[in-house]
Amino acid sequence: MNHRISIRLLAGFVLLVGLAVTPTPPSLAQQEGNSCDVQGESKDCPNGVLTDANLAGSDLAGANLSGADLSRVNLLGANLSGANLEGANLTDADLTGATLTGARLANAILVRANLTDADIANVTFAGVTFGQTVCPDGHRTDGPAC
Repeated sequence: MNHRISIRLLAGFVLLVGLAVTPTPPSLAQQEGNSCDVQGESKDCPNGVLTDANLAGSDLAGANLSGADLSRVNLLGANLSGANLEGANLTDADLTGATLTGARLANAILVRANLTDADIANVTFAGVTFGQTVCPDGHRTDGPAC
């Protein structure tokens, strides 16, 4: 009887120790190969790598993401108001329903990006590379703007 109790206690202890040393999974933005965690204290990541990150619903208002690689990133419903996205690579990015009011996108790459229902009021599109980009109203464009 005591032998069974000892084994159960030992098994419970091993389980608790295993849970205590298990590393905390990275945030949705800090995935393998990505250089920044914009969901932490700092929302800035100039020239950073955030490919394939899931930033859906994130508050990135005023963030500096200039020159960042945001290819294939999920920004569905994200708040990017006033964000600096100049020169950012947003190829295949999902910006469905995102708020981009006043964002700076000069010289960004929006090839195959999805901006369906996005708020693009007062967005700077100078020099943006479009290619089969889905605009807020659902039509596709190759530029020069939505």
